Amino acid sequence: MKNLVLGGVLALALAVPSASAESAQKIPKQFRKLLAMAPDQFARCSKLSDDGLDTIATITTESCFKETRGLLKVVWNDNFIRAQVDKKTGAVIFQIYQFMTRDQKQRVYQAAVYETPNGPNSAPVIAISSDIGSCGGPYGSCTFVEHIAFPVDEALLREIAGKWQPGAAAGWRFKLVEKGGQDWQDGMSVAEIAGALQAVEKYRASQGLAK
Repeated sequence: MKNLVLGGVLALALAVPSASAESAQKIPKQFRKLLAMAPDQFARCSKLSDDGLDTIATITTESCFKETRGLLKVVWNDNFIRAQVDKKTGAVIFQIYQFMTRDQKQRVYQAAVYETPNGPNSAPVIAISSDIGSCGGPYGSCTFVEHIAFPVDEALLREIAGKWQPGAAAGWRFKLVEKGGQDWQDGMSVAEIAGALQAVEKYRASQGLAK
């Protein structure tokens, strides 16, 4: 059996059953705050990158929420939605962007597996960068920062977003399959998905682009 490494953001929250208030209290405070956010909050904090010479406009939810650790509030892991909008046609490529800090060797991720209404589906992983973070730990060990992404169909995101209800925390799970068996398990708020879609639609409408 492969070793599933619980990652950041919703990995811990999704591992805790939501049926009881006692279980919910086990979710760290910052995750409870994330799960309480509504789609319009994510839509408002989404960032647009749209230079006049670009053919693609990019919208991300990167700044909406970050999992931090320690007194210095260091961000070790994060994921967010990245939408790339064709400024001529309005077509959009949606990706889940993930970065993670590991205190061991560099990892090679081969695929992403994520939830759908019809069971798990897989997508190829795009390796963006793999960097050495810091060194000097025990025996001169270093940390490694991996940046990857994988595509998700807009139709699936819309189906997931449709499950959001006020006051009902919900998440969407995925894992990144690693060559050596150190799979990374994580997740995303359904409200974040819905908010990203709202931000994309607002941009499309502002530019007169078809859906």
